[in-house]
Amino acid sequence: GSVKDSPNQDCSRIEPVPGPEDFVIDRETGIMYISSHDRRKENQFGSIYTLDLKTKDPKPLRQNINYPPNFRPHGLSFASTASGKKLFVLSHLDD
Repeated sequence: GSVKDSPNQDCSRIEPVPGPEDFVIDRETGIMYISSHDRRKENQFGSIYTLDLKTKDPKPLRQNINYPPNFRPHGLSFASTASGKKLFVLSHLDD
């Protein structure tokens, strides 16, 4: 088989985040959570970004939270429970 170029009016390019590793989507709000860590740079630590998929031109926003020391996010998991919404983040240990 071959790959065909098929334009899609509903698709658009979004700004990149440094070293995206994983993402999860809150289907209720349309918010995508992205784990980000530019592992190629020494002494670089990671962040969590959000992307509002319900907006016409979504832009990734770095979440200004109290990150743990040496934060190197990898996998993400999202849960909506009776007690609220929770985002679980796996972080790599120091190399």
